[in-house]
Formats: sequence, structure tokens, C-alpha cells
Amino acid sequence: MLNVAQKIREKTMSRKAVLFDCDGVLINTEEIGFRILCEKLAEYDFGYTREEYTELVSGVPQNKCIETVRADFLERKGYELPEEFGPDLWNALTETFLREAQAIEGIRELLQHLRDNNIPYAVCSNSGATELIQKLRATGLYDDFMPYIFSKDHVDNPKPAPDMYLDAAKLFGVKPEDCLVVEDSQTGTEAGVAAGMTVIGFVGEQHRCDHEAEHLMDAGAKLIALSHEQTWGHVCDFVGLTLRPPFYGKDLEL
Repeated sequence: MLNVAQKIREKTMSRKAVLFDCDGVLINTEEIGFRILCEKLAEYDFGYTREEYTELVSGVPQNKCIETVRADFLERKGYELPEEFGPDLWNALTETFLREAQAIEGIRELLQHLRDNNIPYAVCSNSGATELIQKLRATGLYDDFMPYIFSKDHVDNPKPAPDMYLDAAKLFGVKPEDCLVVEDSQTGTEAGVAAGMTVIGFVGEQHRCDHEAEHLMDAGAKLIALSHEQTWGHVCDFVGLTLRPPFYGKDLEL
């Protein structure tokens, strides 16, 4: 009897796959993360511009993010943040994510369009497994992705290493060059490129800084999406599908 992975491979041998980052691509958590971090750092007379935040910690695992901020604070202020900073920040982020996080406009319709056409897709995130599942459940996206949910806890090396993207491609039985990655960070873009996949750099949300498109292209993104409509267009073009609602029939600049 064929196991689940073998059945998936048989169905997708000649198909392409779409692999999504989570924060900032599926869910509006990047803007929330920036706001809460700045609020917490303001208590210590410190903070970041949007561009500094994007370049320093966007797309990195939570523990690495806190380590990076602590090291940067020490270098620039000359003394360390208190030990409770990390737990306090994490608790505030978790509470706010669960209360305010929303799915990116149009993503549910895009996922349904992919399902209707038997195009495999997965979420691949540098979040921990528990955190990732909480965010997907809070925004109603959990059932759309289950069981194809890859977190940093599933691999030895998180992004920018290509491990989780390669694991997803292997599960689907799709060659890396037949996978499309949708990312919004340099870290994630580097992971997709290292996996040998085509990367869309999504810069359509409010959390993007002025030069983010350039940064993602420098990291290896082949396509840039300045809006949700453009993401739809690039995805459908890559997998060979007709553009469908909610954007079907609009004049799109792809």
C-alpha cells in the first residue's frame, strides 16, 4: 500500500508547487511585530526605523531576533537590555498577534484556486511550530494548509538555509526548479534561491520599506509583486493557470 508521501508524489510528478512564507505573506504580522518591538524598545529610549527593522530582523527566527536586538542595543547604547526584555517582548507579540492578526487580502481565494486545480502548496516559516500553528488558527488559515506546515522546528537549519523548502519539494515529489516561493524578507529569499527555486519578492504591504524591492532582488528574487493582484498574476503564470477571482477581469500591471 502506498503511503501518503508516495501518493502525493504520484499526483504531482508533472506539476508545479507553490511554497509560501507566513509572516507578511499570508498574515499581516510583520507590521504588528515592528510596532510592538518599537513600543518595547521605547521603554529603554531605543528604537528602529522601518528600514533598520527590515534589514536587521525581518524573516529571522524569534530567538535569533531577540539575540540580534540585544547585541545591537549593547553595541549602540553601551549596556545590556534586562533579561526580562526577551520574555516580555515575546508575550506581548503573542498576545497582539492572536488579537489583531489577519489573513492577507485575497490569500484564501488564491489557495482555493490552487486546490481546485490540484496545485500543491505549503507554508514554510521561520516561526516555531507552536507559534506558527497559533497564527494560522487565529486567522482561519490552518485548515487551508494542514498538514503541509513547515516550521524551523522541522529542520536542522532554518532560513536562510534551504532545508525546509527542499523538504516541502521532496514531499510533493516536485523538482526544486518547478517550485515557486513567495517571500517578503531577504532571509527567506536567500533560502528559496539556495534551494534552486524561483522566488517572488512580495513588497505590497504597509510594512515594506522604501528600498525593499531592491533588497529582495539583490537577494535573488526573480519577480517582484507590489500588490496582492500581482502576486496572484505571478503565481498563476508560473503554474500555468488562468487568473481567477477576486482579481479576474481587472487590468493588472504584472
